[in-house]
Amino acid sequence: KDYANKAEIAAKNQAIEQAGVTDKPGNHFNIIPYIPFGYKLSFKHHRDSVYVDPFLQTVFYNTVEGAGINLRGTFVHHIDTLRTYTITPNLRYGFTDKTMYANIRGEYNYDPLNRGKFFMGFGKNILDLNNVGTRSVYFNTLSTLLSARNYVKYYSSEYLNFGFQRNLNDNLLLKADLSYANRTQLYNNTLYTFKHTVDSHLTSNNPLMPDAPANERSELFAQNQALTLTSSLTYTFDQQYITRPTGRGFLPSKYPQITLTYRQGIKGLFGSDVNYNFASLSIYHEHLDNGLWGYSAFKVEAGDFFNHSSIYF
Repeated sequence: KDYANKAEIAAKNQAIEQAGVTDKPGNHFNIIPYIPFGYKLSFKHHRDSVYVDPFLQTVFYNTVEGAGINLRGTFVHHIDTLRTYTITPNLRYGFTDKTMYANIRGEYNYDPLNRGKFFMGFGKNILDLNNVGTRSVYFNTLSTLLSARNYVKYYSSEYLNFGFQRNLNDNLLLKADLSYANRTQLYNNTLYTFKHTVDSHLTSNNPLMPDAPANERSELFAQNQALTLTSSLTYTFDQQYITRPTGRGFLPSKYPQITLTYRQGIKGLFGSDVNYNFASLSIYHEHLDNGLWGYSAFKVEAGDFFNHSSIYF
C-alpha cells in the first residue's frame, strides 16, 4: 500500500516538474535559529536538500589561525527511495596566518538496509592533533578569548582518502579506508586574548611542551607523508532495527558494542614515510539510559603497536 501511494505521489510530482511548477516557498531564513542550529533548505519536492553549518561553527578564533571563517555546507540528493549521495564542501580561512584550507567529502549510500556506503574526500584541512577530538571550535574560541586557554592544538594535512562500510550480518559492521596525507606542523601566530593578566594560560601549539612559552617553535614532528590503511569490525549485541520502504533504522542496543581496529602505515609507496602496525580493541556504550538522570556513556579501549619502525606524533 505504501509503495502504491508513493508511486502515485511520484507521478504527480513528475507531472508538476514537467509543467514547470516550482516548489512552494518554504525555505525561509531566520537568523535566530541559524546561529545555533544552522539552516536547511529543500527543493525539487524534497528530493534535494542543502544544510549550512550554524554561525557558531562558522566564525572562530584560535592562536594558530587567529580570527577566521569556516564555511561548510552539505548537499543531499535522493536518487530513489533508498539510495542517496551526499557532498560536503568546506572552505576555511584564518586572517592571521593568511592560509586557505579547501576540501570536499562525498558519500554514496547504496544499500541503507545494510549500512552500505562508499565515501571519499580530498583537499587541505587543519586538524586537531588529538585524533579523537578535544574541544569544539566554538568552545575553543570562547576559552581562548575569555580564559586565555587554547586547548586545541593543530596541524595541517593535504590528503586523499576513500573507503566503504557494510553490514556483514545484522550484528557485524565492516569498515575500511585508505588514506594518503602530507602532514605539516603548525605554530602559534597570535597570542591575543581578552584576558590580559600575568597568569595567562596560553600554551605552545606543541602539546609535549606545556610549560614552554606560547610563542616557542620547537619541532614536534618533521613534515612527512603517510599512506595508511585502516579497517574495523564492530559487533553489536542484540541489534534490533525497524524496516521501512525508505530504509532500515538501527535501534540502540541495551548492551555494549565491541570494535576491533587494525591500522597499518605502508612505507615506500607514493613516498610514504610511515611503517607501523597497530591494533586495538574497544568496548563502549554511547547511550546508557539513566531514567530521570538522563543518560551516560563509557568507552574502554586498549591497543598496541606490534611494529613501530617509523611513526610520527
